[in-house]
Amino acid sequence: MDSTIAMVLVSFSQGRHYDDRSDATAETPAAANRAASLAQIRRNLMTRRHKLSAAQLNRSQLIAQFEAAPPPPRKVPRSVVYASQDDTLATPADAATGRLCRYSTGKCRHVRAQKADGTYLNLCHMHRIRANANQRKLDRKKSLRLRQCDQAVAHGRRWPSPHANTQSA
Repeated sequence: MDSTIAMVLVSFSQGRHYDDRSDATAETPAAANRAASLAQIRRNLMTRRHKLSAAQLNRSQLIAQFEAAPPPPRKVPRSVVYASQDDTLATPADAATGRLCRYSTGKCRHVRAQKADGTYLNLCHMHRIRANANQRKLDRKKSLRLRQCDQAVAHGRRWPSPHANTQSA
């Protein structure tokens, strides 16, 4: 479509040069139509160019605003969250009242984490995060094993029981 418009513009812009006045007067209505359509085509092209330049200006302004905007805050990985004020060392008074972390080794000297209602949990903040991460890992392995077992059954192969040895590894 654009190539045909370009060809029309080329042919209109070349025009005809008349040496004989009698031929020029006979072609006057056609020349007037041609000039009017050429003017219309030029108006359309200029309008289109203006719209494109306005869109380009808007786009460049948006890009400038995006580049000037501050970066969004990054999420802190869960493994780093335990280094906070919740993870404090216990005082002798905390040990006397039984607020020490009840991790299985018994050597953790941190205060137990608190629920929203103020009651104490069994583990400190750090050990809770580690236990939750370990549980997610075990759940992910178990669901992967169950999915593989279901796929094997669907394809007619025999697969070991998904509930055997889920706690290993």
